[in-house]
Amino acid sequence: DVWSLGCVLYEMATLKHAFDGSSMPAVVMKIVRGSYPPLHEGYSTSLRELVRALLMRSPLDRPTIKQLLTHRFVRPHLERYCSQVLQKVVADEKRYQQ
Repeated sequence: DVWSLGCVLYEMATLKHAFDGSSMPAVVMKIVRGSYPPLHEGYSTSLRELVRALLMRSPLDRPTIKQLLTHRFVRPHLERYCSQVLQKVVADEKRYQQ
């Protein structure tokens, strides 16, 4: 499920756990309530929107993988990565053909 990706993305952005507490039951209650501090406004709107969507309480409200891959925050990074991989593959093929 993409919820765990939301947790990782949140932690990468804030260097803190999205759901933190003084005890395991406190953490569980925050998870069940979907209660976490929002990302700081210094982050882009698209990143904050993505994290919020990934951490929705109901799995039905979270984006699918297809929606995630076309999200306005993810798409440009994915396209850049794919382009770099393709360039490397083409360069490697040319090198091997010589």
